Amino acid sequence: MSQPERKVPRELGSAQRPAEGETVCGDAFLILEEEERVTLALADGLGHGTEAAKAAQVFLEEVRRHAALPLEQIMQEAHQALRPTRGAAAAILRIDRDPRAPRKPLEAQFAGVGNIALATATQTPAAPISLAGTLGARLRRVTTFRFPLALGDLLVLHSDGIRSHFDARELGQRSAQALAEELLRRYGRLEDDATCLVVRV
Repeated sequence: MSQPERKVPRELGSAQRPAEGETVCGDAFLILEEEERVTLALADGLGHGTEAAKAAQVFLEEVRRHAALPLEQIMQEAHQALRPTRGAAAAILRIDRDPRAPRKPLEAQFAGVGNIALATATQTPAAPISLAGTLGARLRRVTTFRFPLALGDLLVLHSDGIRSHFDARELGQRSAQALAEELLRRYGRLEDDATCLVVRV
């Protein structure tokens, strides 16, 4: 008998650009792909330009360093590491399947602080939110939202440089990359750094 497929099925897309007049984007993102897990991290350094980009990169370094930890702990570690910087809004989206229970449905985990948003089009309705605060400056608490995923589900993680004027349930069946590029083009704010990450299960 063949073994059940344990990998996380996914299609990924990304699109990013700096604010108008800037050559360096103050947003930064990271995609870590493992056999049983996919982790997406997105940070928006306060302001624009080089110092904002430095803050965003510090967050990504902490995600890499502590990738195996629960999301709340990663965010707390990042909060401390970001104290010498101007700070950042940031979020982590993790999709995984327990290797000890391959028939268990895929699960999404999301933890965010500040103005990073996650839009969903999922069979099981989910509306995870980022909590108020700024990593490196003020952080009262972090909450991890968990919800099941099914084949065909769509997740859109974006910075506030992308206006939330779209309904993820109406984005259609185009590729994840095509959707990321279209969302940036249609809803990106020229005066702000903008990043859009799309995951289709």
